[in-house]
Amino acid sequence: QSTITMGQPCSAVTWFSDTSLACRTREALGRQPTMVTVRNQVSNKNVEFLFLQQPSVIAVNPTRGPVMGGYIITITGTTFTPEIFTFGFIGVSICQWSGWTNNATPETLLCQAPYGTGTNRRVGVTQ
Repeated sequence: QSTITMGQPCSAVTWFSDTSLACRTREALGRQPTMVTVRNQVSNKNVEFLFLQQPSVIAVNPTRGPVMGGYIITITGTTFTPEIFTFGFIGVSICQWSGWTNNATPETLLCQAPYGTGTNRRVGVTQ
């Protein structure tokens, strides 16, 4: 019997090997203490897992560009987390480059548009 808690017990635990378990987490936010128990053996209690809010895009500028890509798009939104690698995407294509500049805030992500992303594509941010 194995259990994993991340602030609260996981809803499902899958055993892969002696060194690998998977946990289906419940909804949580922020840093949560994480413990693994296998056959009454408890893991280190000083481990934390950070649950993040899903980033949300508010604005994109410019809203169109040449099919050859390569131009910079400014994506503005909420709950972008610079401490965690965050990248932008257009449609199903990941930006050629994503990042912040010295003048940008954590709510502003710069994205170098990939080649040939098409029209009316969703712009998003993931972590």
